[in-house]
Parts: sequence; structure tokens; C-alpha cells
Amino acid sequence: MKKVILSFLIVLFSSVSIGFTSTVSASGNNEAETIIEQHIHYLKSNK
Repeated sequence: MKKVILSFLIVLFSSVSIGFTSTVSASGNNEAETIIEQHIHYLKSNK
């Protein structure tokens, strides 16, 4: 159950960071995508 909540918070944080960085600059969107990929890799490695 904790993993579900943790993954939900990560997705929520990632979507917020995408919205923030995309408004700042177009290159920031690539950084946000990289962050999301790192989080997904982190979640998969913890299973």
C-alpha cells in the first residue's frame, strides 16, 4: 500500500515539475522527462 501512495506522489510531483519547467523554458521539459524516467527506473528496481 505504501508503494502505491509513494508512486502516486512521485507521479504528482513529476507532473507539477513538468508544468513548471515547460512554462519556464522549452529545454526544461526535457529535464522533467529525464526526472520521470529516473523515478520509473527507481520504482521498477525497488519491486
